[in-house]
Amino acid sequence: MPPHTPDALAILTTLLNLADVTVTDIRYSPDGHSVTLVVSSTRQHVACQRCGKPTCGHGSGRTIRLRHLSLLGKTTYIEITPRRGRCDDCDGRPTTTESFDWYHQNSTLTKPYEQHLLFELVNSTVADVSAKEGIDYHTVEALIDRYVASTVNFDLIQSLGVLGLDEISLKKGYKDFVTLVTYRMDDKVHLLAVLKGREK
Repeated sequence: MPPHTPDALAILTTLLNLADVTVTDIRYSPDGHSVTLVVSSTRQHVACQRCGKPTCGHGSGRTIRLRHLSLLGKTTYIEITPRRGRCDDCDGRPTTTESFDWYHQNSTLTKPYEQHLLFELVNSTVADVSAKEGIDYHTVEALIDRYVASTVNFDLIQSLGVLGLDEISLKKGYKDFVTLVTYRMDDKVHLLAVLKGREK
């Protein structure tokens, strides 16, 4: 495999569209069916989780591997090793591990991929999506549980545009439903809420 040029890495960074990171390496699986994009932070410093001030470098956290949206037909993973910082301004000099807005702590999926899975559940079941995407059944169930009855920060939404409602059957035989509430703005569909049941 030839070395990846800076231009190629820059293009992949743009295609990923994930905030505050840049692609530094690309690794392919032996069978060529999946690709891992190694990314690193573009932030100048790690902000203290208490006071928000810049911290002093204090090594790195554990490497995280996350499933992401497929690129060019290949199963895609994002790999990042968050930096750690120690704050000299706070009592006890606490350490902070860098985090990013595009994934949840302790998740194995990026947020864009989570949104994709939720939309795949429309007119389908957890078992169907699990098989089609090659994702563990319980991972898809846990994803639904995370979004059910979640709150929405309406301060970040300037206009709702066109609202959409759709139901998902979590089990075969059309049992155990949840309702997806979406809105469309600028030709993009955004998830607003996942509600338990379908009566209201």
